[in-house]
Amino acid sequence: MQTIRLRFADQAAALDALRSAGWLTIDPDTSAETVPPLVHVDGVRCDIDMIGTLYEQTGDMDAEGNAPTAALPGYHVNLLWWGDAIASPSIGGEVVDPNPALREWLI
Repeated sequence: MQTIRLRFADQAAALDALRSAGWLTIDPDTSAETVPPLVHVDGVRCDIDMIGTLYEQTGDMDAEGNAPTAALPGYHVNLLWWGDAIASPSIGGEVVDPNPALREWLI
């Protein structure tokens, strides 16, 4: 199992990549395209977390416990791939490896 952290230029680019991979579904009630919480790729589970904008702390907390933050560039999507790393899907976007990770899976 591995987390694949992707950054796209914007939400439209992320949705285009998911659409090209065949991972979007159609909501039967609204007929709108939606991102499912998980897909199966060649029989292997892949969870999808559409994060959007991520924020990073840029300074010290004030007396009320608030910290200044700044938006990181891009639109972020995390994938949790349940198969072998060698066979992990490549759907586009830039693979990023933040240190420390700003969002993790709770399994």
